[in-house]
Amino acid sequence: MTKKTETVLEVENQETVVDGEKDLTSLDLVWKLGFNELDAWAERFNKQDALFLETVKNYVEKLKQNQENAITIAAQFGMELKKWEKAAREELLMTTTSLQNFFPVKSYEEINQVVDDIQNKTTNLLLTPTQALITGQLEALDKYVETVEQYIDYRKNGREKYIESVKKTSNVLFENQKVFVNMLTKQVKTAMLPFQNYMKDVTEQAK
Repeated sequence: MTKKTETVLEVENQETVVDGEKDLTSLDLVWKLGFNELDAWAERFNKQDALFLETVKNYVEKLKQNQENAITIAAQFGMELKKWEKAAREELLMTTTSLQNFFPVKSYEEINQVVDDIQNKTTNLLLTPTQALITGQLEALDKYVETVEQYIDYRKNGREKYIESVKKTSNVLFENQKVFVNMLTKQVKTAMLPFQNYMKDVTEQAK
């Protein structure tokens, strides 16, 4: 494939995307925006979890090299962990704000509560070993890193299931809303058609 052909195909693909965007209604765009924000939220936190894992590894190395200051290091790590968790909750609430108006209040709160419970449980599980590590059980350091990796995988799977659940529920609501909007639009057009025909006749007569 020549470079010129690749350029032509790229332009055609861009035009297809633009045409697709034009075909979307306002309702489609609102839901699309909400889903895009959810996907972006998951991607951001996958990256943050990876950074947190690096923090854990650095924490373990510091403990190995400087056992005398283990309590101070553990306290600093605990603060970073809590900050990490707080950011996760705030990000979740901000991300789902655009969708909450479409959900029944109870359903929306229940979905977020499930994710919040996961966050709480993993925080407690991650903090508990740090207390053991500063009491001389340094042989468990490497095992702790493995445990954190498992918890991060658990959190990632939890996010994926959360997004899948939200999208499935949203699709049902979205389809119902589309049916309602289409029905209302048809009714309005039907009601306005005689008036439009009347105005058209009046205009033609005036000419």
